[in-house]
Amino acid sequence: TGAGVSRNNAAWLAGLFGVTGIIGKLVTGWLLDRFPYANWIGAATLAGNSLAFALLLWGVHSPALIVAAIVINGYSAGCKLQICTLLTSRYGGMRNFGKIYGTMTSVVALSSGLGPMTAGAVYDLTGTYSAFLAAGMIGCTQPRRIAAQALANRVSAELGSSVGDLVGYQVRFVDRTSPRTLVKLMTDGLLLRELETDPLLERYDT
Repeated sequence: TGAGVSRNNAAWLAGLFGVTGIIGKLVTGWLLDRFPYANWIGAATLAGNSLAFALLLWGVHSPALIVAAIVINGYSAGCKLQICTLLTSRYGGMRNFGKIYGTMTSVVALSSGLGPMTAGAVYDLTGTYSAFLAAGMIGCTQPRRIAAQALANRVSAELGSSVGDLVGYQVRFVDRTSPRTLVKLMTDGLLLRELETDPLLERYDT
């Protein structure tokens, strides 16, 4: 409603979020059953979250962009646990599946409970959700450096920004980010290296 959307339309958008979440579960499950490269499917799907939050940050005055952000985020939110289930069993092994997956779902459940309350409190204090959305950098991993660079270029172009400003990327030997960067694309290997010095990934919000 802070973007000028009426309460009725906001309720309709919330319903749309739920519908696209169901679609995300079904479509992603179908893709994972039929294609062997689950990491690519997961990367492409969850990368949509970065674009969705970017649209909410910089396109909130356009009804079309609001709907696009809701659809993208709803779809991505619906398929997260399906992707996590497959990748956990594949890379963590069934022996550690319960511990790893249980931790992830607990974090998701906790975040789902705290997120709306935190966002509401921020809006009550500031009159906008921008501070909540920009509370931390959005990190998005890609399996190859060329994919990280290409996606950073595309998202930057969509936002009318230059690479390294609001949207940047970091790969081996190349860091195109700045203190203003809110969306950071990186390779899986780079994220693993960051975990060595920042186990809780405190620089990131999503």
